Amino acid sequence: MTDTRHDIEIAAQVKFENSQIEQGVARYQSLCAQTSLSNQTAGQALIRDNIKTLSDAFASSQEESQQQLINSNQARDANVNLKMIQQLVTSEQLAFITLKVTFDWINKGAMSKCSFGTLAKQLGESVRQQVMFEDWKQTSKLQAEIQGHNKSMAEILISRAKGQVNRMKLSRWQKKFEEYRTLEWGDDILKVGSWCVDMLLKTLPESFVMKTKLYRGKTQRFITMSDELWASINDTNELLQINQPLKLPTIIEPKDWKLENGKLTGGYYLIDEELIRSSMHKHTAGDKKAASYEFIDSVNAVQKTAWSINTWMLSVMEMISGTGQNIGDIPMMPNDLPQDCQTLPSDKYEALSKEERKAYHGKRSSALEQLDSQRGKYSAFVRKINIAHTMSRYEKFYFPHFSDFRGRLYPLTQDLTPQQDQIGRALLQFAEGKKLGQQGVKWLCIHIANTYGKDKATLTQREDWVYDNFDAIEEMIAKPLSSDLLKEAAEPLPFLAACKELIDAHAQGNPQEFVSKIAIAVDGTCNGMQLLSLIGRDPVGAEKTNCRATSKRYDLYSEVAAEVVEFCKDQMSTNDVAKSWLNKIGNNPQLARKVVKRAVMTVPYGVSAIGITAQLISDKHCDNMEDSKITAANFMKDAILHAMTKVNGKAVEIMEYLQECANRCAEQNKEISWYTPMGLKVTQAYYHMAKKQLGTVLGTITLWQADKAMTLDVSKNTLAVAPNFIHSLDAAMLQLTVSKMHSKGYTDFAMIHDSYGMHAGNMEELSSTLREAAYEIFSQDVLGEFAEYIETKYPEITFPSVPEYGDLDVTEIKKATYFFS
Repeated sequence: MTDTRHDIEIAAQVKFENSQIEQGVARYQSLCAQTSLSNQTAGQALIRDNIKTLSDAFASSQEESQQQLINSNQARDANVNLKMIQQLVTSEQLAFITLKVTFDWINKGAMSKCSFGTLAKQLGESVRQQVMFEDWKQTSKLQAEIQGHNKSMAEILISRAKGQVNRMKLSRWQKKFEEYRTLEWGDDILKVGSWCVDMLLKTLPESFVMKTKLYRGKTQRFITMSDELWASINDTNELLQINQPLKLPTIIEPKDWKLENGKLTGGYYLIDEELIRSSMHKHTAGDKKAASYEFIDSVNAVQKTAWSINTWMLSVMEMISGTGQNIGDIPMMPNDLPQDCQTLPSDKYEALSKEERKAYHGKRSSALEQLDSQRGKYSAFVRKINIAHTMSRYEKFYFPHFSDFRGRLYPLTQDLTPQQDQIGRALLQFAEGKKLGQQGVKWLCIHIANTYGKDKATLTQREDWVYDNFDAIEEMIAKPLSSDLLKEAAEPLPFLAACKELIDAHAQGNPQEFVSKIAIAVDGTCNGMQLLSLIGRDPVGAEKTNCRATSKRYDLYSEVAAEVVEFCKDQMSTNDVAKSWLNKIGNNPQLARKVVKRAVMTVPYGVSAIGITAQLISDKHCDNMEDSKITAANFMKDAILHAMTKVNGKAVEIMEYLQECANRCAEQNKEISWYTPMGLKVTQAYYHMAKKQLGTVLGTITLWQADKAMTLDVSKNTLAVAPNFIHSLDAAMLQLTVSKMHSKGYTDFAMIHDSYGMHAGNMEELSSTLREAAYEIFSQDVLGEFAEYIETKYPEITFPSVPEYGDLDVTEIKKATYFFS
C-alpha cells in the first residue's frame, strides 16, 4: 500500500514537472473553444492568435517532414535526425514552448546574459524535456491506468507510413524514435532549437524580429519583441502562464542524489539534471568520482527543506505593485518611451541636422536600454508573483539543489528561490513551524534589526532597538503602505515579514509559545577575508573580520577606509592627488567606506589592481576630482591595497601563493585540484577555447568549447584559483554545518553561501554549530594539506613554499560573537 501511494505521489510530481506546458496548452485550447470572444481582452486575443498561427506553421512543417521521411533516402538526408525529432511532440506543444522560452530569454536580457546559441540550446532542451514526458506517459503503468494508452506522434507516423515504406525502414525508424526518447541529443539540441526560432521569426514577423549588435567586440544575434506583444503577455499571463518558468519547485521531497549506473542522479524525478554543473569548462564535472558521500548527503539535507508561501506578504506585495509605491525594489509597470524618443516620421527625421540626429539616436538608445531594463525587472517580479500563486495551493514544496564546480549549492528552480532577492525571500517561509522559545524571540528581534539596517550594532543594541520601536512596528503592520519605518528599512520586505511575526507573537499573549515559520539568517562579515585570516592564522585580520573572542564588532570596510585616510595624509605634502582625495573623504567616514567597499569585498575573489581602478571609475567615485579619473583611480587603488596589507597582510600572501601554484601547473599544462574538508575533489581547468561551427536552418551557430588539445589558459587559471579556492572552503563550511545540524536531528535550512538561516528557535544551536564547523576546518593546516596534495600529484613541478602563519589561536572562533551575526 505504501509503495502504491509513493508511486502515485511520484506520478503526480512528474506531471507537475511538465505542468507549465501541459496546462498552458490546455488553457489555450479552452480559450480557442470559447464561442464568444466578448470576455477576452485584446491581449488574450493576440496571444491566442499568435499561438494558433505558430502552431499551424509547426503542423505544416511537421507534415512536410513526414512526407520527406517517407519519400527520401534516409542515408543521404543530412537533416534526417531533425525531421524525426519533429515528430515526437505536437505542434501546439512546440508553439507554446517556443513562445514561453523566447519570452523568458528576452526579458532576462539576451545581450548581457546569453548568446543566440544559448537560446537555441534552451529551446532544444525544453523540447527534449517534453519528449521525455511524452515517453513517460506512454511507458508509465500508473499513468496508463489513469488515462489509457494514446498513440504518440511517432506511432502515428509509423502507422501512416505502413504500406508506403518497406519493413526494414520502419524498423530503423522505430529504433531511432526509441533512441531520441531516452538518449542525449548532442548537436541535434541546437538544430531543434534553431528550427523553433526560425519558425517563430518566419511566422510572427510583426511580433518578433532578429537583429545583430556589436557586444563585447563580437557581433551577437538577439531577438526583440513588439510593444503590443509585451503588454499582451502580461495581460494574459494569469490565463496562459506564458510568463512563468519551466522549472518549478517539487511538490514532494526531491529525489535524493545518489550514484546510479555510474552517474549521479537526483533532484527532479523526470527532468534530467547534473549534480555538479559545468559550462564551457568541465572543471570538477569532468571527474565522475569527485563527489564524496559527505558532500552528497549535505546537498540532500538542504533540498529536503519544506517551504510554503507567505500569503500575507504576497497580498502586501500585490498592493504595493498595484498602488505604484516605491517599496522593497518592487518595480512599477514600465511606461512607453518618452515622447522625444519615439520613432520620428521620416520628414521630421530628414529635417534634423547631423548633430541633432546624433543627439536623437543617443537619447533614444539610452531610453530603449532603460525601458528594456524596466521591462525585465517588471517581468521578473510578475514571474515571482505568478509562481507564488501557483505554489500557494500546496501546503509544502521543495527546492531541488545542484552544485557548481567549487561545491557551492544553488536551487535548480528559477525566479522564486530561497537564494533570491528580498522579494523572493520575503515570499517564502518554512512549511513546518516551530515555537520561538526564549532564544527564538531574541533571534527574531536581531533579524528584524538586521533587515532594518542595524547589523553593525551589538546584539543587545539590536534587540533593544526593536522594543524601542515596538509601537511604530505595530502601526506599520496595521498600515504597511503608509509606514515611513518600512520605507527607511535596508530590506523592507524581509523586515516587514519578520515584524509581522513579532506582532502576531505578542498578540497571542506569550510570544515564546508562538509558532514561527520565517527563516532567520546570520551572515559572515566580508567572508572571503574572514576565511583568509583563519587560513593564515592572522591575528590582526581575524580581529578586523570578527573572528576573535571579543565583545567589539569590527567593520572591515571602515577599518580599511581609516587606513586609506591616513595614507592620504602621509602623502599629501608631496602628492596633489592625495590632497584631493583627503579633501573628498577625510571628514566623511561614510563616503570613505563607500569608496573602498567594493575593492575590499572583491580582493579575496580575485579582482586585479587594474580591476580595482576600473571599479572606482565605473562606480563614479572619481567624478568631479581635480585630476583625471584614471589618475585619481590609480592613486586610490594603491591606497586601498596598502591599507589592506596593513589590516590583513596574510590574505595577500596566501592569494599570491595560490596564484603561483596555479601558474606553475598551467605552464606545464597540468590541471590544479584540491580536496575540500567535505571530501569534494575540486578541479580547476580553464582550457583555451576551440571554435566549432554548427549548421542550422538559421545559418551557422558558433560554439566555443574548452579543448584539452589547445592547452590550459595560464592567465585565466592563475587569476581564478584564489577565489575558487575560497569559494570551495565557504561551501565546505556551510555543508559541514548542515551535516552537523542534521545529525543532531534538525531540519529546515535556508542557506546562501555565507548566510545561514533556520527557524528562530534553532538559531542558538546553529550559531554554536557553525563555529564548531569553522574550528574543525581551520584548526587544520588547510594550506599545508593543499600543498602536500599538489606536490605529491606533480613531483616534477617545483612549487613555492607555503607562507608563514601568524600566531592566532583558532579556538577563539568558538567564542567570536560577531563571526556570523
